[in-house]
Amino acid sequence: MGLAHNPLCYNFMMNMYYRTGNWEKMDNMMNEMEGKGINVNQFTLIIRLSAYAAVGDSDEWIK
Repeated sequence: MGLAHNPLCYNFMMNMYYRTGNWEKMDNMMNEMEGKGINVNQFTLIIRLSAYAAVGDSDEWIK
């Protein structure tokens, strides 16, 4: 169905991780998307930005 190459499923999971505070899993999802060549969309970036704001310490995310 092409969902594996679409950011929709990843956005759903990242939103769930954002709401539950599982920041490390969000990093894993972003790395998996990058590894599979899945392009991020505006919703991916919105979720990511919201997580940055929620954490408050962006140094923790920069590697």
